[in-house]
Amino acid sequence: MLKSRIFLVLFTLLAACPALTGQNESMYKAENLSEHRSFQKYFDHADGKIAYIDIGKGEPILLLHGVPTSSFMYRKVARILVAEGYRVIMPDMLGYGGSDKPEGYEIYSPARHAERLKGLMDHLGIKEWNHVLHDAGGLWTWELIGKHPKSIKRMTVLNTIGKGFEPPVNFKKDKAWGKFILSRYKTRFPGKMIMGNTLKKGSGKMKFSKEEKLAYWTPMREGGNKAIYAFFTDFDNTLKNLETYHSYMKASGIPVSLVWGEDDPFLPADKIMDNIAESFGVSAENKHIVPGTHHFIAEEKPEDVAKLISTFFN
Repeated sequence: MLKSRIFLVLFTLLAACPALTGQNESMYKAENLSEHRSFQKYFDHADGKIAYIDIGKGEPILLLHGVPTSSFMYRKVARILVAEGYRVIMPDMLGYGGSDKPEGYEIYSPARHAERLKGLMDHLGIKEWNHVLHDAGGLWTWELIGKHPKSIKRMTVLNTIGKGFEPPVNFKKDKAWGKFILSRYKTRFPGKMIMGNTLKKGSGKMKFSKEEKLAYWTPMREGGNKAIYAFFTDFDNTLKNLETYHSYMKASGIPVSLVWGEDDPFLPADKIMDNIAESFGVSAENKHIVPGTHHFIAEEKPEDVAKLISTFFN
């Protein structure tokens, strides 16, 4: 009788923990960071552990975040896509989310991010996939298609970086002021305030819960400021590389749809969207401006974004 009770308790605990069993993937739902991370697994890369979520069954879709976010941003979109019969992979890139955050600078270059992303998909046995990107995820993707253009079957581009991009700041590497400002992301004050203001400016009147705000800031407290520093002090290279990236787009042959926030204050559609559309050869019917949205469109209108993704990939 005692053995039976012990077995029952252990079975109940395991059943409640998808990270241990890998089951209940179709039940993915995350209201906070701990729930989201309970579904994460880890890919051991030479540069560090990459946290990722792999849920659902069917044709694979990779959802790639940007800066200063993580896969948590896609939690609402992912649940919808899984319900529609897709296998959804959501990585936290090195330095972000639940992934390792090692010391270094070049380790966070777009080229290194791209190779780690390809390594993760090889690890999962996925040679070709549907791809969704947002924000700085564009830079990592442009590097990926430059080296592995056959990896991506179809792609949906959400507010991202291309020709017309204007850096919001001009921090220089190894300059004291930039180092100091960007190190503040890690601190409770003003780090939480900076992240809160970023979310507010990038989502208009949308209200984030206390738990959601904490989910965005927590990776910074864990050391995410290192990757942020590398990103915000590399804009000279970013601008220099844009011509090359657009040549990758033109040569890729990847079918692309564009989904953009109407009032993005960081990456305005009227400055960037048409340039990316021209390079990929995107038709008018596959260019979408989502009314009433800003930068974080996966948070603001996840149903609309998921529908546009699914419709195009179908």
